[in-house]
Amino acid sequence: MTELPTGTVAFLMTDIEGSTRLVRDLGPAFPMLLGDHFRLLGGAIEDAGGTFVSSEGDAVFAVFPTVRQAVLAAVGGQRALAAHDWPEGAAVRVRMGINAGEAIFGGRDYTGLEVHRTARIMAAGHGGQILLSASARALVDDIGDGIAFRVVGSHQLRDMPAPEELVQLTAPGLAADFPPLRAQPATVPNNLPTPLTGFVGRAAEVVTIKAALAETRLLTLTGPGGTGKTRLSIEVGRGWLDGAPDGVWFVALDALRDPALVLPAIARSIGAPESPGVPPLVAIADQLAARRTLIVLDNVEQVIGAAPDIAALLEASPSLTILATSREPLAINGERVFAVPPLALPDEPGHPIAAMIAANDCVALFVERARAVRADFSLTDANATAVAAICRRLDGLPLAIELAAARINLLAPEQILARMDHRLTLLASSRRDLTDRQRTLRGAIDWSYDLLTEPERAFFRRFAVFSGGADLDAAQAVIDPDGTLGDGLEIASGLVDRSLLHSTHLGDTNRLEILETLREYAADQLASDPGEARAIGHRHAAYFGALAEASERVLTDPRRDVILDRLDRELPNLRAAIAFSLASGALESGIQIAVALAAFWHTRGHLADGGRALHQLLDATAGQPASRLRVRLLLTAGEIATWNADYAGAQTMVEEGLALAVALGEPAVIAGAHQRLGWASMVRAPEDARGEFEESLRLVRPLHDLEVLKNALQGYAITLMRLGDWDAALPVIDESIALADEMGDPYMNLFGLVTRGMIRLRLGDRDGGLADSRRALDEAHRAGSPLGMGLALDALAAVALRDGQPTRAATLAAGAARLREEIGGGPSTTLAGLPDPLVEARKALDVEAFDAATARGRGLPVDALVTLGLSDS
Repeated sequence: MTELPTGTVAFLMTDIEGSTRLVRDLGPAFPMLLGDHFRLLGGAIEDAGGTFVSSEGDAVFAVFPTVRQAVLAAVGGQRALAAHDWPEGAAVRVRMGINAGEAIFGGRDYTGLEVHRTARIMAAGHGGQILLSASARALVDDIGDGIAFRVVGSHQLRDMPAPEELVQLTAPGLAADFPPLRAQPATVPNNLPTPLTGFVGRAAEVVTIKAALAETRLLTLTGPGGTGKTRLSIEVGRGWLDGAPDGVWFVALDALRDPALVLPAIARSIGAPESPGVPPLVAIADQLAARRTLIVLDNVEQVIGAAPDIAALLEASPSLTILATSREPLAINGERVFAVPPLALPDEPGHPIAAMIAANDCVALFVERARAVRADFSLTDANATAVAAICRRLDGLPLAIELAAARINLLAPEQILARMDHRLTLLASSRRDLTDRQRTLRGAIDWSYDLLTEPERAFFRRFAVFSGGADLDAAQAVIDPDGTLGDGLEIASGLVDRSLLHSTHLGDTNRLEILETLREYAADQLASDPGEARAIGHRHAAYFGALAEASERVLTDPRRDVILDRLDRELPNLRAAIAFSLASGALESGIQIAVALAAFWHTRGHLADGGRALHQLLDATAGQPASRLRVRLLLTAGEIATWNADYAGAQTMVEEGLALAVALGEPAVIAGAHQRLGWASMVRAPEDARGEFEESLRLVRPLHDLEVLKNALQGYAITLMRLGDWDAALPVIDESIALADEMGDPYMNLFGLVTRGMIRLRLGDRDGGLADSRRALDEAHRAGSPLGMGLALDALAAVALRDGQPTRAATLAAGAARLREEIGGGPSTTLAGLPDPLVEARKALDVEAFDAATARGRGLPVDALVTLGLSDS
């Protein structure tokens, strides 16, 4: 199949008028007629540089890079059809429709609303007639050759959301006079604004809102500034003309501040006469009477006090429907609220190509608006990654995307992305036809912020301290612990109603969240008062420090999974608390958090996060006097470095920590330091590691510190494996597993199980090795530990190699390697001196089979990878 053009293209559709009659009249001669018809049109399409996409029955579908080419093909086709000698003198009259729009692929063909619009345009015409959409006409200059265009009016095409202005093409040698079009003229009175730009995306929202309007008489579209509520309401209004045959009236309220002026504004918009002594409510009700009317009230939020008047108007006018836009609900009886979401964000593949993201609403809006300022702009494989990233950084807010796209006249997408660290400054427009709140993203948010009460402003700007949102308890404790602002629940609810915060339900709790663009604005407001910002930062760090310390013994807590899930959810806040401690010099709180999270860092695979935070804190505290907190920091940093296979760095940090612990006289800490030093030296010097573990075991047994004892036993067993003493390693790891069971520590037990599985396999107990490895994989999966899953999958790959299944081994080992890459490191079973299963599988397979097996392993979702490891197939 010829490669189909992408980007904005011109569609041409044709069919034969009265083809059924021709079949009846011509009988066996009709196939010859149909073949000539296809040949003539195909030639005209090819001559104009188009692509014949498909045919069905007597219909033809073609696509062209430009509207000019589509027009030339249509004219050439009509002239060729008119000049042809048809069988039995038959009259073959073909109607044609031309439209322009974004090329969206569905399988091997085009799909989407613009394709359907082209079909409806064609169907509105008559044989010999060529019709164009107004958007197509706007994209073609004068062609010459006598070709001209004549507007034939606005018509409501079947199944289309809004009336379409149609244009007829005329040319010498073609018929020019036809009966009225086969479409209903759009005659519903309305004053809806005519936007200068096309409406992009939101197809699902338009359908949902229209369905809601059919069931309620007051529908309010809510959302933060920049979500496109006004533009959406206009589009819905255009598509609601059939539902309001007596008129659709748009009433802009953005210039009003006095609620008493709302009803007079409505009266003026619908043409209700002003009479002395007649209240506006009565005048409007008399004007509307029993008429089926839709009124679009835009920007109600700053005159929200008019809500009772709006309720009274609905009561007095039973055939009236109101569609309102507001940053908060009107809160009156019968109101239905639709929260307008940001546009759906493009997915995050590593390197998206244009075809993968072109149909995304955010991307389509960016491209459409960029072309308004630079006609030659197109989405390409080279800029697709940057365009997708811009859309994601802007939270899918239509106004923000439009303002960013307007920068295309000066900057490439990659340059826009590089300047987006402070998006509120970047995103401004020089267009004079926009209001202040539309000209910049900051202006749009200012509009909402200025309407808040002072307690609401304080809550909103202080909420900027949270990264990734917060539950209400955390928000109250950090923002207003003594309740001076008022009822925190009521304030938060008000901000959710005003679309400045939003609420999500996670498990059995509700969580407050904020769009990152709004958070940047709130952070700027908070930073304007350094004293307030500092106090809020300290409270935030203290709150999440307490959370981290309460979770320190998470691995032996019966609620382990719940606690780990919460820490995962709060990871952005924990990072922010550590960053604040570094920036403010309050290092103790940052150290307490980073150290208390040691088990979390490696359990949930956040090794890069943990290592980075610990190193930053070490650098910040270098040269400070010896303290138990400094010792814990060094030992924890060394432990995480070991998990990351930075054995030299780990040994340096642990040796310094051990020296400080000896100087401070901390026996349990000294035993733990020797244990960590054993892990750090295991790979480079296993004999030294053996001595460190033996010393740790000697010191810790009398102290009954079960966690240090368990970890030392585990490390000692692996060291014996590295030294080749497999028989001696087995009872040591058995003791470690029994101790972990006694402590109720299933997570650390999984490492013991992996170790015992490898020992059993080496000693010839294949079934025992398989059972231990599968149990470890199951435990790691339930704990959400990619590090543990990687080790268990490596062990299972070793079993597969022993069983003569190198393909299975390569798949499992490749999946394990991918998991380690995703978390930024972590050990494999080579730590115990075993061969790398990937290397061994490569020796047993040819290149093609090995590549296929490893590609499968790297591509399988985690759940599927675990299922494979636990199954026999």
